Amino acid sequence: MNGGSLVFDSSVSGNAFTLGGLAASTSGTGYNIALQNNAGTPAAIALTVGGDNANTTYAGVLSAGGSLIKTGTGTWTLSGANSYSGATQVNAGTLSINTVATGATAQSLGKDTASSAVTLGGSGTSGTLLYTGGAGTLDKNIASLGTGTGGASDTIQNSGTGLLTLSGGLVKNGTKLTLNGGANGINVTTTAISGSAANSDLLVTGARRRSPWPQLITVHDGLRRRHAGQRRQ
Repeated sequence: MNGGSLVFDSSVSGNAFTLGGLAASTSGTGYNIALQNNAGTPAAIALTVGGDNANTTYAGVLSAGGSLIKTGTGTWTLSGANSYSGATQVNAGTLSINTVATGATAQSLGKDTASSAVTLGGSGTSGTLLYTGGAGTLDKNIASLGTGTGGASDTIQNSGTGLLTLSGGLVKNGTKLTLNGGANGINVTTTAISGSAANSDLLVTGARRRSPWPQLITVHDGLRRRHAGQRRQ
């Protein structure tokens, strides 16, 4: 976007909209987008972005009650202080974020609400959530759903400058999830990394922490654990 406005028409069935890509160099009037339609009483919309497979950055602010779906093989970077309250799906490719927060605080993934969970991957696809900011805590629930071809893994990667703490629920059912802590680590403080299928692998690379025992990750419900480049448990 480069000025102007984006309006989601209330006549569209299902309030579902698709854009090949979405980019903006800044925030403010003409760049920010409310994820709701133009009805007299606006309804939340679902916005799908990424089908053009390009690498783009959106620095505007996403607000209102709608949800986001990232598709395509490219990397979509969200760098604005977003306040949307719907779910975020990374069905394929990479969603890059530079801020995390807890509660109603604006952040790349929008404020935390009962309906603002993050999902990675889908049927035949895998998704990556890439963090590039400083030390911070993300309290959204995250579910790994990907069944990527060739055993591809959903991934949460910390390429930022500080420790990334995940304090929400972390669920993986019959899927493979990689936690890549990079140089600064990922701290999982949720009660349990849970799942229901015995073929669900957890791979850990980079710096690793599982509170309250440093350098240990515990996986519940009979799941297999693998530490990439080290030993298999």
